[in-house]
Amino acid sequence: MSIVAVLGCLMVPACAPGGEEPGGTEGGGGTVKIGAVFPLTGASAATGKKTLEGVKLAAEIVNENLPDIDLPLAEGEGLPNLDGATVEVVSADHEEDPEKGAAETERLITSENVVAMTGAYFSSVTLTASERAERLGVPFVNGSSSSPGLTEERDLDFFFRTGPSDRTFAETFFDFLDDLNEQKGGKVNDVAILHENTEYGTDAAAVTEEVANERGYEVVATIPHGNGVADVTPEASKVKSIDADAVFQASYHA
Repeated sequence: MSIVAVLGCLMVPACAPGGEEPGGTEGGGGTVKIGAVFPLTGASAATGKKTLEGVKLAAEIVNENLPDIDLPLAEGEGLPNLDGATVEVVSADHEEDPEKGAAETERLITSENVVAMTGAYFSSVTLTASERAERLGVPFVNGSSSSPGLTEERDLDFFFRTGPSDRTFAETFFDFLDDLNEQKGGKVNDVAILHENTEYGTDAAAVTEEVANERGYEVVATIPHGNGVADVTPEASKVKSIDADAVFQASYHA
């Protein structure tokens, strides 16, 4: 859970904004506020809400004494290095909009006084939101955005990703094709890439083509489509006409 990584960071005083100890009360205890920005409306609202519930569940595990759960900070109540301070999750809806995500991140930090951030599912929103948190000196831990550029092309001090990037997913995709060819007598060589034209989709397509070349596969077409469109019939027809052996697809819900 990314919030556990957030809390692990906060247990080290140097991670707190301005070098201050988080918690809000002198001598420890009190409440530690964690900001969580996700898509709570729009096409991906269901995923955003479920992810937020996961963050809240992680906070509940930290706050309550649940020794039977084999997870960090489950045993004991609250944060042990902060005299049992409890965790409060303060959420915001970025509405699938990168600018909104950055603005909500700043609001949570400056108005709600959160001491760390997590989010934002959409790589394009994570990009802007984490840069805003970086500017404000607040840790941003991400476990749900896979664009390689979030970690491979930026030199941020306060951004941490706990999950795999699309490079890992692409390598796993071609591992599967290798096994299909070698163990099942498959004849997969030509690959088409279908992706949405967002930070996530574009980066996923680029790294998939890169891995395909490394593994000896031929990318015969890279086909983008709009974000959030419900009808991709033209793009699907193009994929069908190309007659590729396999299709790598990268898009969010529509």
